[in-house]
Amino acid sequence: MRIVQFQPVTSKERFREIDQLRGFSLLGILIVNMLFFHSPYIYFDPFNWYTVPQDKVMYQWIDIWVQGSFYPLFAMLFGFGLALQFERMQDKFVSFGLKRMGVLLLFGILHVLLLWAGDILITYAASGFVLLFMLRLSAKWLFGLALLFYMIPNIAITGLLFLVTRLDANALAMYNSVQGIEASILAYGSGNYAEAFSQRLADWMFMNQGGLFLLWMLFTILPLMMLGAAAAKGNLIGFIRVNPVRSILIGVSIATVGTVTKWVPYFTEGNILTAMIQDSFGGPIQAIGYAFLFLALAAKFTSFIAFRPFETAGRMSLSIYILMSILATTFFYSYGLGFYGQVDVVAGTWIALGIYALCVIFAELWLSRAKQGPLEKIWRTLTYPRNK
Repeated sequence: MRIVQFQPVTSKERFREIDQLRGFSLLGILIVNMLFFHSPYIYFDPFNWYTVPQDKVMYQWIDIWVQGSFYPLFAMLFGFGLALQFERMQDKFVSFGLKRMGVLLLFGILHVLLLWAGDILITYAASGFVLLFMLRLSAKWLFGLALLFYMIPNIAITGLLFLVTRLDANALAMYNSVQGIEASILAYGSGNYAEAFSQRLADWMFMNQGGLFLLWMLFTILPLMMLGAAAAKGNLIGFIRVNPVRSILIGVSIATVGTVTKWVPYFTEGNILTAMIQDSFGGPIQAIGYAFLFLALAAKFTSFIAFRPFETAGRMSLSIYILMSILATTFFYSYGLGFYGQVDVVAGTWIALGIYALCVIFAELWLSRAKQGPLEKIWRTLTYPRNK
């Protein structure tokens, strides 16, 4: 009779290139999130908001090369990790995984309540609950179902939006919410913690209004996690390690298709339709291309010093994700240093790089004395039973 040992993956069992890619995706996520950290980004039309040339150029660079590409990458890595855990635990994994997703959900709720409205952990936990019951499927089934779940609703919605534009060219124009902008500047720029808390809840409700949260989870995040799980079950890492040059060519080809798609709002007009094409299709395609490229390079040059910061951050990604919110909100919000609304896109991007560097330094120091990050330790304590 097989005895299953519930223990976290040891450092020797980890895929170093997956940790490196996870750390790299955290940097991309922070660069995009920084727009929301230092300005009322969710309440204005970013295609027409910026007037200073360097801000327009920097935003366009972020929009094309980063925005909409790194959260899909992180979602796929999340599914990859769940599939690996399932392979280790098999029948015992669902009950364990439910507890693990429950703790992650709690982290996400606390993140929203205490720090920042742009949390992704709640969505990951909710999607993870569903994915747990699909991990018995083969790589081919996971891949096929992921494509169906993702493509059918997104193509349908895109087609509907296209028809709307045929009837009224201005119907899908993006507008600025003056009330939202003013409320954000007042609460985060000069308000106290209680006022920031109220605005944070308002921001979260605005971004997840109605059934948007569940629809986005079911038709975007869950299928991306399924793709990651399929990659793990199909031994994508083994393929890339054996075929690094071929994988680089695959990555370049896929990333090119995604990047061209992400130019659509700039080739035509920035509105709800073109933004959806950019984010729902261009972003994930570009993310898959990035994954092939990065993993191929990391597999071939695993010990290259440039990958070390990403690997360090990736090994304690939950702690780093929350730490980035702590540092950014402390820097920008009025109960901290109070720079909200006072920096441009260029400065904000440099600040993002600085915050990421501080997080890497923290991770290096922490991991020099511990095997996992502080929140990972709490997560483990609350989910892994003690083996007798």
